[in-house]
Amino acid sequence: MFIRFNPLVVAFAVFVLSIFISTLYIAIDYKVTERLNREGALENGLKKVYEREAFLFREIERAKATLITIKENSCFRKFIKREGDGLKNTEELLLSFAKSNSSIMQVRFIAKDGDEIIRIDRDRESYRVELIDKSRLQNKAHRYYFQEAMKSRDGEFYISKLDLNVEHNRVEKPFNPTFRVATPIFEGGELKGTIILNYFADELLSLFLYAPLYNSILFDQDGFILQESSEKFNWSGYREPPFKVSSILENSEELQQALKENIFRNGSFVTKELNVTFKNRLYLLLRLSDSFEEKQKKQLFEKSYYLGVFLTVVSLLISISTYFVSRNFKRTNLLANIDKLTGLYNRRMIDTKFDDAFNSCLKLGSSLSCMIIDIDHFKKINDNYGHQVGDSTLVELSKILMSETRKIDIVGRWGGEEFIIIASRTDIELAKKLSERVRVAVENHTFKDVGNITVSIGVSSVDFSSKEDETIDKVVERADNALYVAKENGRNRVEVKI
Repeated sequence: MFIRFNPLVVAFAVFVLSIFISTLYIAIDYKVTERLNREGALENGLKKVYEREAFLFREIERAKATLITIKENSCFRKFIKREGDGLKNTEELLLSFAKSNSSIMQVRFIAKDGDEIIRIDRDRESYRVELIDKSRLQNKAHRYYFQEAMKSRDGEFYISKLDLNVEHNRVEKPFNPTFRVATPIFEGGELKGTIILNYFADELLSLFLYAPLYNSILFDQDGFILQESSEKFNWSGYREPPFKVSSILENSEELQQALKENIFRNGSFVTKELNVTFKNRLYLLLRLSDSFEEKQKKQLFEKSYYLGVFLTVVSLLISISTYFVSRNFKRTNLLANIDKLTGLYNRRMIDTKFDDAFNSCLKLGSSLSCMIIDIDHFKKINDNYGHQVGDSTLVELSKILMSETRKIDIVGRWGGEEFIIIASRTDIELAKKLSERVRVAVENHTFKDVGNITVSIGVSSVDFSSKEDETIDKVVERADNALYVAKENGRNRVEVKI
């Protein structure tokens, strides 16, 4: 039997059926993907909470290490024993520690009766460090942190609440977040006093709360907001009238549940009680932001559109082939952009990242800094120990660079024993501090095969708010010239070319 049919009708029927199946699949996929994306984002948010917990722990451990170094210093021990020029030498010692760390707001030695014997202050605006005259020293016997610190045993540390700084019994304004780390000082079994370090917490909290696509809120056990990413509701307990985190969340009952549990998740936010040693119990809440919702809708719409076209036109076999080709391409592309030895970006990828950062800072009118790091006398390492040891030294240095830089910094191998750091939204002063931190970290590190080595660093910067006729080549050239000056001036130093 011969059946006659119109090829156009058959083609149209197949097309309509394909559209129907594609639409049904896309609708289901849209809902499932939306839910999975939200769950995945919250799970990732919980990981970020753990990362921030570790970040705070590291900062506190660094503060403890500073106190131990001061406590064990011979000048300080002479001061405690009242030998020689112990007071003057200890003042200079504490001044040097304050100058070496811009996060330190105040360094004090307070005697057991509460009298400040030595006090070093850093100005909040200028960051200038000053030894306070004896006529301005105060008695702190009534302050809670002094009383608590004096209860500690030898070798123990007192970590204060994360709170606002108080001067002359009044909360400092504008608000100045701080925390204190202290340790008691004993001599011959007798309590002599305590060393107290006050730290600026504003920049620390800004870095702590930075999480794109999330609204971050740090609050205490009473529900008062300490800091949040928009900064509109910071330190809500000190405002008039005071208010709690529940006032900016839709469901206050869920907040009460979150305060009872170590980890709490719902469909829009995740909270965790932070396992840190501050005297106040702290919680971090990460809530999916409006920008996340908008981005997800846009991504899902684009995906649905292209998926519809794809399912209508392309067969299953081609889609599977495309998937594997794309995956292999991504893997190959990644390998092409990473330095095989160190795992850092290679020169090719650095050029691309540098171009992106340069254009972004130019558009925003912000600062961009470039740091070129060179290992001092690296040729001697290769000559004396061999190229394998030289390679392992480069790998070890790469890990130090990654640990001492920020997440926003771009770190790469510039060539041979040279490395580069590109720091967006970073002016020359901040870049110099970052470079000095890297230099000191390398100098203090004992490398596995060669012991101690040093690096020289050349720094350049450009402020696009006042200068727009810059190029990447000029920025790199200045950093390279600064590196040359550092080498000429004796190595193991940071030099700047603006």
